[in-house]
Amino acid sequence: MLGGGASESSQLLPVAAARTSVQAASSGLGLGHDDGSHGGGVEHNQLGTINGAYVPVLLNVMGVILFLRLSWGVGQLGVLGMLAFFVIAETQAILTVLSLSAIVSNGNMRGGGPYYMISRNLGPELGGAVGTLFYSAYAVGATFYVIGLATAVKDTFFKDSTQPHLLLMLGTIGLFVILLVALGGAEFFTKINVLLFMVQFGSIAVGMVAMMMPGKKTLEHGGEYLGPSTTTLRANLKPDYTYDSGCGGMCNFATVMSLIWASASGLSEGANLSGDLKDPAKSIPLGTLGAVATSIIIYLTMVIQFGAAFPRKTLQENTNAFQDACFSQYIVVVGVIISTASSALGALFGGSRLLQAIAVDELFPIKFFSKGSRKGNEPRRAVLFTWFVAQCGLFIGDLDAVAPIITAFFCLSYAFINISCFLMAVSGTINFRPRFKYYSWHLSLFGGVLNVIVMFYLNYWYATASIGAMILILVYLMYKAPQTEWGDVRQAIIFHQVRKYLLQLDTRTTHGKLWRPSLLLYVDNLDGPLVSFCNSLKKGGVYILGTVVLGEYARHAAEVKEIKGAWLRFIDQTGIKAFPQICNAPSARLGYQSLLQMSGLGAMTPNTVVLPMYDESAREEGFAAGTIGGAGSAGRSLTAFYCRSMVALAHERWESSFLNTAVESEAEYVGMLHDILCEDKNMVVAQNFDLLDEAAVASKTMTIDVWMTQPHASEVWASFAQESLFMLQMAHILVAKKHTAIRVMRVVEPGTDVAAERARVAELVAESRIDIHSINIVVFDPTDVVQTSDAAAAARKRMVAEDALVSFDVLALLNAAMRAHSKGANDGGSTYLCFAPLPSLPSLSPDSEASEADIATAYLESMRVLTEGLPATALVATGGSESIMSRDI
Repeated sequence: MLGGGASESSQLLPVAAARTSVQAASSGLGLGHDDGSHGGGVEHNQLGTINGAYVPVLLNVMGVILFLRLSWGVGQLGVLGMLAFFVIAETQAILTVLSLSAIVSNGNMRGGGPYYMISRNLGPELGGAVGTLFYSAYAVGATFYVIGLATAVKDTFFKDSTQPHLLLMLGTIGLFVILLVALGGAEFFTKINVLLFMVQFGSIAVGMVAMMMPGKKTLEHGGEYLGPSTTTLRANLKPDYTYDSGCGGMCNFATVMSLIWASASGLSEGANLSGDLKDPAKSIPLGTLGAVATSIIIYLTMVIQFGAAFPRKTLQENTNAFQDACFSQYIVVVGVIISTASSALGALFGGSRLLQAIAVDELFPIKFFSKGSRKGNEPRRAVLFTWFVAQCGLFIGDLDAVAPIITAFFCLSYAFINISCFLMAVSGTINFRPRFKYYSWHLSLFGGVLNVIVMFYLNYWYATASIGAMILILVYLMYKAPQTEWGDVRQAIIFHQVRKYLLQLDTRTTHGKLWRPSLLLYVDNLDGPLVSFCNSLKKGGVYILGTVVLGEYARHAAEVKEIKGAWLRFIDQTGIKAFPQICNAPSARLGYQSLLQMSGLGAMTPNTVVLPMYDESAREEGFAAGTIGGAGSAGRSLTAFYCRSMVALAHERWESSFLNTAVESEAEYVGMLHDILCEDKNMVVAQNFDLLDEAAVASKTMTIDVWMTQPHASEVWASFAQESLFMLQMAHILVAKKHTAIRVMRVVEPGTDVAAERARVAELVAESRIDIHSINIVVFDPTDVVQTSDAAAAARKRMVAEDALVSFDVLALLNAAMRAHSKGANDGGSTYLCFAPLPSLPSLSPDSEASEADIATAYLESMRVLTEGLPATALVATGGSESIMSRDI
C-alpha cells in the first residue's frame, strides 16, 4: 500500500558487493564472449589446416562410394546425369561451406562443430534438436561404415567361409581397433588419418592410371574393360535406368542420387575438430574448401573415365569394375578398406565430440559425458558411449532401412548451417563481421532452401520423419533447456521486427473495438495479489511495474539497477508478463509523474494506471503494517528480498517485500490521482486486495460484482457513464481467465421503474456482447441517515467545502447496500471482486479556506467509508475520451 514516509538514506544490502564485481568485470577489454563452457586447466590441441581440416574432410568425401558405387551411378545416370548430380550435390556442398566459413570466422569457435554453430546462432533449442539428430547420424553411420569394412574384408580374404557370424566378428574387431585410435586423442587420430590418406589416395591414383591404359580386358566379376574411347563415352552420355535391388525396383534419378549422395557429405569433419584446431577461423574454411575442390576434380575425372572405358552393361551390373580394371584388385581393395575405416573413425571421433559439446551445455541430463581429459580435453567417455551405440548397431545387423533417414539428418544439419548464416547476415547485427568475406545472405538462403528441397526430393517420407523428430526434440528443449546468454540471432530478429511494427502503430488511428488495457502498476511493495490481478487484467496489453527510488540520482543509481535486476528475476521466476520500469526522484509524486509520462514506447504506452489505496497506518506502524514507514525501512528492499531463496518464493507464491518508496502525505496521494486523470489515463484504485482468495475461486464459481451507481441519460449507450463500460470490460477479461461470473449491480433511487431499469441494463449488456450471470437492481435511498464512524465524523468536521464531495452519510448508506449484496468468501459469500466508480476527485486549490491536507484527508476517508468491510474492491475512473468499447463490427 502507498503510504508513510521513507528515509532517503536507505540503501540496498548487496549494492557494495555488486558495484565491486561490476568494476572488476569492466576492467577488461569489454568484449562479450560465450559462456566459457570449457573449463580452465585444460590443454587444448593445436592442429593445423592440413591434418585438422583438409585431410579429415577429404577422407570422408572420397569414401567408399567412389570405389563401389560411382561406376554404377554412371551406368544408370550416364555421364551427363552424373555431371548434373554433381552440380546439385557440390552446389549444396560449396554453399554450405561458404556459410560455415562465415560463421566460424566470426569469433572464437569452440568444440562441437555444426551443433556449436547452430546453437550459438539459432538458440539452444534448435541447436540441440539438430545436434541430436546429427549425433544420431554419426553413431549409426559408424555402424554402416564398419559393416562396409567387414564386408570388404570378408569378400576379399574369406570368400569361401561359411561361418554364420563372421561378418559380426570382423565388424566387432574393426570397430574395436577404431575405438583404440579414437581413445588415443586428436593428435594420434590425425597421424593415423594422414597415413590412411596417403594409402587411400595412392590407391585412387593407381586405379585412375589403370583406367587410362588402352586395350580390352575381361573383368573377374563380369563385363569387360574397353580402354578409353570417345565412342564409348558418347554411348554412355545419357541415362539408362535398370531394375536394381538398391533402388527398390526400377531406378530413377532420385533413387540413384539417394544412393550416391554420400559422396558430397563429410563437409563438417573439419568443423568437428574445431576445439582441437590452432586457428579454426582460418583452418576450417581453407581446409574444407580445399578438400571440396579436390574431390570435385577427382570425381568429375573418374566419371568421365568410367564413361569412356566401360560399356554400359558392365557399369550397371559390376559394382567392382574399378577394382577389376586395376593392375591388382588388392590395390583398390585396400582403398575400400581404408575409406570405410577412415569414415567409421571420423564418425566415432566427430560424433563423440559433438556429444561432449551437447553435454557441456547441459541441454539434456547427460553431464557425465562433458568430462574431457586434462590434455586435449579428449571426450573419452563420449567416445566409449558412441562405440557402444555403434556396436549395438552391429548386433542388430541390417540397418539399410534407416540409411535414408541418416542422409536426411545430414541434409537438415547443412540446411540449418546455411539458415544460421542467412539470419545473422539479414538481422542487421553489427557484430556479425566474419573474417571470411566470400559469402552473402543470398547464397546462404539458396543453400538452405536447396538442402531442404534435396532432402524431400530424395525421400519425402524420411524427410518428414526427420523434421518430425527434430520438432519433438525442439519442443522438449523449449521446456527443459536452461537459460543461456549466447547471443543467438533470435533476439536480433525480434528486436528488428518489433521496432518495425512499433513504428507502424499509431495511437491516433486506434479504434474502440481494438482497445485493450495496457497497465502501469504503481508498486511500493511486492503486493502479490495486486501484481497477479494486473497480470490477469492486461489481456495482451503492456504491463509495466513502476517503482520509484527516492533520493539523489548520484547516490541511488546503483540501487535503481539492483532493483530492476531483482524485478527481472522475479518476473522470470513467477512467469508474469511484465516490464519493470524504475525511476529515481526526490519525491514519490515526481517519480510517479515521470513514470506516468515516460513509460512505454510509441503506441505501446499504458492507458490504465493501477495503484493501491493510501494507508496512513504505514507511517505509524512501519513494518508491522506491511508497508514502508519512516527510517525504519532502511536496508529493506526488493533486492534484500531476493537474497532469500527463489525456490521458497515459488512455493510460498507471493511474499511482501519492501522498497524505500513512500507517499509523504494524503495530499500528495490525491495529487497523484489528479496527475493520472490529467494525463488522460484510466485509473484503478485497489482496496482490500489482501482478501483476494485464489484458492476459493479455484474450488467454486464466484462472482465479480460490477456496481453501477451513476445517474443515466435518455439514450441507452450514453445512459451509463464511461466508468460502467470500463468496469464491464475489465470484468469480462477476468471472467475469461478465472472460474467467475459477472453480476451487474444497478443502484437506483426509490420510485425508479425497476423493470424499465433492468431492461436498460440488459440492453447495454446485450450490445456490449458480454455474458453475465445476473442483473440485480439495488434500491438505495440517499436521504436516509446512518451512523458513521468517528473518523468519518472528524473528517466531516474538517471538511469545509462539503459540496465538493458526496456526503459521508450517502457513502455509508451505499457501503451498507454493497456489503449486503457483495460478501466475500471470508464472510460466507461468493463475491471474488467488486468494481465500483471512484468518488469524484476534489480540487486541491479551492476558493474556500480549507487546506489541501484537510480536503485530501476527507476525500480518502470517503473512499474508506465506501469500501469498508467489502471484499477486494477496485475503484475506477476514466480519463480522456478514448473509446473503451465498440458496437461496430
